[in-house]
Amino acid sequence: MALDGGGAVVRDKSPRPAPPHSGPAPQRRLENAMVFQPVPNTVEIQARYSQNAQPIQMTFHAEFLAPYVEADLIALANTMDFLFGTTFLPIQTLDCSYVQTAVRGLNSINDFEVFDASNAGPGGLAIAGYPNQVTLAVSRRSRFTGRSSRGRVYWIGLAQDQLDTNENFVLPGTSTAVGSAVNGIALGISGAGWVPVIVSRWSEGVKRPAGVTFPWVTTVVTDDRVDSRRDRMP
Repeated sequence: MALDGGGAVVRDKSPRPAPPHSGPAPQRRLENAMVFQPVPNTVEIQARYSQNAQPIQMTFHAEFLAPYVEADLIALANTMDFLFGTTFLPIQTLDCSYVQTAVRGLNSINDFEVFDASNAGPGGLAIAGYPNQVTLAVSRRSRFTGRSSRGRVYWIGLAQDQLDTNENFVLPGTSTAVGSAVNGIALGISGAGWVPVIVSRWSEGVKRPAGVTFPWVTTVVTDDRVDSRRDRMP
């Protein structure tokens, strides 16, 4: 399923892309773990949740086309909080709770960070959920080739009635709803006067001096297969 700028939803029949190569990841986490990497005029948006007493999150990025001030981050956080509370929560299990939105500047090591929890609350589906690590991958695409120019969001809060009879797959309606909700974040970022972007911090296994951004233009749920995130296990 692909969405572009709020257009029609279509099923993507192309093979599911392989996940990014994970070989160097442990070394990356050890090397320069505390070294700040700037991303010019860009902020990180965290949708912070709690499930099974464990904090988990989904992360997005937005770029401002001029130097930002704190008021710009506050306005963006307000928009994101509204969308997480009104478009994400209604299709998430009550076993998870949206806690807050955090927007943090990446321009410098000492930057603005703002929070908004106006729409915090539990998921709107009165159906039990699955363990934290059970998820659906949603791909964010730019118009450029290469793995570094695309990213993924891993959904939070799948409910037990959202999986098909074969529980290796979510229902088609669920993947459509999740893809639309994630695509709505790109639209919301644009509507708030920012540019939705994908941030690339590495190239060919080497950490970049500064992060590079690619415009996020398309949202794709490649297939309905259930995915897993081990880092979300309690």
